[in-house]
Amino acid sequence: MADHFHNPVPDGTAVAFTSEGGVVLPSCTTVGGVCTSTLTSQALRPSNGRVTVLARATGEETFTDLNGDGFVNTLAEMIDANGASTDMGDAFVDYNENGVRDSNEPYFDFNGNGYYTAPKIAAAGDITHPSSGLYRGLLCNGDPAVCSAQKTIDVRNSQVIVFSSSTANIIINGGATIALPTCTPSTGVIDSRTFTVTVVDQNGNAMPAGTLVTFLATAGTITSTRSYTVPDTTGCRIGNGPDGVAYACPAGAGSASFGNISVTMTTNAVFSPSITNADGTTTPATCSIATGSTGIFTVNVTSPSGVVTTNSVGVTE
Repeated sequence: MADHFHNPVPDGTAVAFTSEGGVVLPSCTTVGGVCTSTLTSQALRPSNGRVTVLARATGEETFTDLNGDGFVNTLAEMIDANGASTDMGDAFVDYNENGVRDSNEPYFDFNGNGYYTAPKIAAAGDITHPSSGLYRGLLCNGDPAVCSAQKTIDVRNSQVIVFSSSTANIIINGGATIALPTCTPSTGVIDSRTFTVTVVDQNGNAMPAGTLVTFLATAGTITSTRSYTVPDTTGCRIGNGPDGVAYACPAGAGSASFGNISVTMTTNAVFSPSITNADGTTTPATCSIATGSTGIFTVNVTSPSGVVTTNSVGVTE
């Protein structure tokens, strides 16, 4: 944590934590601007596997010091470098990750007025009583048209933690057989085929960080990487799972391509160039492959806990 001047806050600054699910240690105090809490996976587990953790501390609204005197002198200084207002509402736990408070989301009534106070420039969808828009902090020039009588506020930040399942949802090539192209006799070119393997957890979230995804084919040759390690990410997939039911992935957190891995394969066809025979005739170039060359493409997903999920589709050459 840092103060207005981007220096560490004083040692002993108290930080309070609230979690949407699991259990989180409720508070800690800073040393060198840092303190640590621990979130443990347990009931309640949100149905979409996504847990928002909110951290709060008593502080001031930020401002842009336009004249360098160290104080807020006009409300124009409550606009940041990106053109956004720095006015803050009450802290709340953003269950659906849409950036605004919805009626089912708990909030912390810092000024005790009995209702949720939103930023003066509130985003569409807020269920609010807007704030005065005045600066709430000690570093103000005393002008009542600029400075609020309220000198502190809950400064806050939140982070989504994913309670990933150990069992994966795997979709290979949309569930269709992988038909590998053969080579072109006139050129001897053996074409490749690139397709998509999708690996996410049961809720469309990323598998646990460190999950190993491996590929195996009994026909054709995999020319791309044969393994992939899932990174630490809170992304999720927008769309339907294998059962046709839509994942509960917040729009701002995911994409329709999340979890996709590209795999490239070629056929095992053998190219034989044309041959001029002793009698002057020509044996044309050919591409040959074993008759009825078919097989299976298999994806194995091994979570850090050792749970293995497997799926396969057919391969034809």
